[in-house]
Amino acid sequence: MKVIYHIEMSPNEMKELLRISQDAEKQRKLMGLDDRTLRQVAEVRDELDRIEKYRTHLAIPLDLPNLVEGMRSVAREQAALALGPLMGSIADANLASLNFGAAFTNQQPAFDLAAIAGVRAYEWQKAIGGVGGIPVNKYLADHFEFLSERSILAQANLVGINLASRVPNLDIAADILTGYRATFEGFSSSYKDLFESFAVPATNILNLPPRLTEFPTYEYFNEVELLSTTVEREDESEFTEQIVVVREEIRVETSDLVIVQLEKANPEWIKMLEGARQSLRSDNPDRIRHSITSLRELVREIMHFLSPEDDFRAWSNSADHFANNRPTRKARLQYIARDIDHGPFGEFVKKDIESMIAMINLFQAGTHAADSKLTETQVAALLARVEGIVLFLFSIANPFND
Repeated sequence: MKVIYHIEMSPNEMKELLRISQDAEKQRKLMGLDDRTLRQVAEVRDELDRIEKYRTHLAIPLDLPNLVEGMRSVAREQAALALGPLMGSIADANLASLNFGAAFTNQQPAFDLAAIAGVRAYEWQKAIGGVGGIPVNKYLADHFEFLSERSILAQANLVGINLASRVPNLDIAADILTGYRATFEGFSSSYKDLFESFAVPATNILNLPPRLTEFPTYEYFNEVELLSTTVEREDESEFTEQIVVVREEIRVETSDLVIVQLEKANPEWIKMLEGARQSLRSDNPDRIRHSITSLRELVREIMHFLSPEDDFRAWSNSADHFANNRPTRKARLQYIARDIDHGPFGEFVKKDIESMIAMINLFQAGTHAADSKLTETQVAALLARVEGIVLFLFSIANPFND
């Protein structure tokens, strides 16, 4: 799997991360998880036309644009699942992503990064040079096809989910499910708007630092994964095997890198995270309340760390940014993302946090300390969601640190 996070590390930290990653890779192989189903070599790819170019690297060849439209049709037909607007949002996002990747493939001659990426040209040239000096067009086409594949897997995961249902170990009231669904619809809409904005010159994806371009796809993938553990599925996805592969890739990498990042920022947060990890898997009857509270507090503390009050007040004195004389969560996120000049990206970050918090609330409302037991799948998905958010926040706050 390609590295999706670029964090400045000392030689000792790098050595330790390499050891952790090697151990994790051994475990993945023991579990039968590898990249072959997702990254099959396609030497003939350059000879294919546009549609064939976007045949996925999954276990079987597929026409990705038609797959996206097919999933949208399924959602329309399964009206009882009420997934039409959601499926429409992610389908539109994926089509935009595929069309965007096609622009890199079809452009002749090769892109002039200095002209296209503007002030970000140096960062993109550095990223491309770091993978062996391949042609600019090929790097960009592969990069965004890689994202499209994973985003389409998130869409495939949504098909068959019944948002009106609940799993037996989560006693979730109908009004809470309705509230979460509204938040998730807003998150999905912001995801669509972000990808569609990439086709506009002023908000072209190359205006973002390279290290931030992959986070939205992984954030959305993690949210759908977590959602899928809380509701019933009418039909099993035909892409389950591929979804599992990507899920484990993301979790292994995120779990390792979040520890490195927290060690640099505040080692005490590692204790908080590890405590939540251990507690969720324990037999302590109060483990759910304790763990979810710890995860929520971890995100809150990191947001405050990345938006120190004195610095925040020097940045803004707008009444819209304060409530009870304290910076609002929305305003703190705006401050954290202040160096990212891309409106739809900031909106996505806000909706991302809102959706994660709504999901945490759903878990809190649906579990009872005395008699409820989260499944291992739910535990892993909840941890992956929070850990992904943590890395995302640090990367937004330091977008130019490789």
